[in-house]
Amino acid sequence: MSKQEDLTRVFDRTWMAVHNTTAKDARAKEKAFVDKMFNIPTKKESPKGTMTPSMQAKRLQQEINNASSFQRKVEITNIIKKWK
Repeated sequence: MSKQEDLTRVFDRTWMAVHNTTAKDARAKEKAFVDKMFNIPTKKESPKGTMTPSMQAKRLQQEINNASSFQRKVEITNIIKKWK
């Protein structure tokens, strides 16, 4: 009695695992659900018009300021938690 499987059964099983449209559809539905749940935009929004170097610098400075204010808020929250 041989314990090896028939090669056609092995091939069929692996082929079905790779070409399983049900699993692909389920993954697509799950991704759509998560995108909708966390309000993730489906396509990249391109800036209107041209982006000059000064506009890029202003945007970068704004992002740096936002990040530093967020970090400051986190540090203040951590200090307050230690005193409570």
